[in-house]
Amino acid sequence: MLALPVLRLSEELFGGESARLLMLGNAMHTDVPPNAPGSGVMGYILTMLAQDVGFPARRAVRVR
Repeated sequence: MLALPVLRLSEELFGGESARLLMLGNAMHTDVPPNAPGSGVMGYILTMLAQDVGFPARRAVRVR
């Protein structure tokens, strides 16, 4: 199942568009095409890591 492309895997796992887009966006960070086999596992791993340690974000800078 995890060898599926991220487009198909996200359709099978999630009913909502937001969750599919989140997984697709995470998979695109690996530079694997979304229709390539194995892109689903990459998106899934990055989504799990983000849930565990958080999404990286810049610290807000105060402008004077």
